[in-house]
Amino acid sequence: MDTASSAGAEGMEQEANGIFIVLDVDVTNNGSEAITMDSSYLSLLSSGNTYDADGVNSDLFLEQINPGSSNSGEVVFDVNPDVAESDDLQAQLNEGMFGSNSAVVNLTE
Repeated sequence: MDTASSAGAEGMEQEANGIFIVLDVDVTNNGSEAITMDSSYLSLLSSGNTYDADGVNSDLFLEQINPGSSNSGEVVFDVNPDVAESDDLQAQLNEGMFGSNSAVVNLTE
């Protein structure tokens, strides 16, 4: 996890309304069928609030990952600077758009 004041493709960077939280994400498909990964399947959680990814500045957009394969990219969130300094910041990955399975990772120690 890093923070940045701007994000996006070189020459097309956008300034954050607050501050960008940038997560470096590695996704491995341990299943037996192809899966689709999208930055919208990842959320930030803090103080009872849920923050959606900035799909424009994130790398993962409907990426198909075959069994046994991996893909990586950056997922970007535009948040208030206080959120980036929160002690209870977590990332939640949902299984697909309507998936009922999810995993939560603590981003602060």
